[in-house]
Amino acid sequence: MCYALFGDEGLAAAVVISSVVQISHFTLGVGCMSGDFSPRQLIKNGPILALIIGAVVLSLGLSLPDPVMKTLSMLGGITLPIMLMLLGRSVAQLSWSDRSAFGRTLMFSAWRPFIGVAVALLVTRIVPLSETETLTMLVQQAMPMAVISYMLTARYKGPADEVAMMILLSMPFSLLVVSGIWWVAN
Repeated sequence: MCYALFGDEGLAAAVVISSVVQISHFTLGVGCMSGDFSPRQLIKNGPILALIIGAVVLSLGLSLPDPVMKTLSMLGGITLPIMLMLLGRSVAQLSWSDRSAFGRTLMFSAWRPFIGVAVALLVTRIVPLSETETLTMLVQQAMPMAVISYMLTARYKGPADEVAMMILLSMPFSLLVVSGIWWVAN
């Protein structure tokens, strides 16, 4: 999305912002969802280990053998479809009859992109960023709930069905907020 809106500079900023968000999902998010955060957990956390190994390989200028790269590419390529199938299973089983749960879910779905932009505005006031970096931060934080939120909720026995519904319902709100950011920026 950021590449389409802001080009190469937007893509570079989006990769950095996305990396920070993903690290927070697998450190703070796991700590909050499990109720137990310890630095020792980071040693057992696959995505964090992959990030550290990737940073070491990249910083040392090493290149992995072609079979290893192909295997990693295939594993990375199958991850998103598997997550989407699990999400789809939960969405297919949703019950729309509980009006209070639906109202709460709808409220949080609308809240997500707006609070994300509010936090991004606060961060961009504190951290000096270029205009494109600021807009990229705003767009990134206006995105709908991430599928990884569903995966963590399901893993730690949280309200997975409600989170699945929030992912679905937060998309139109996100589209409205991102359209507003684009309209104000231009």
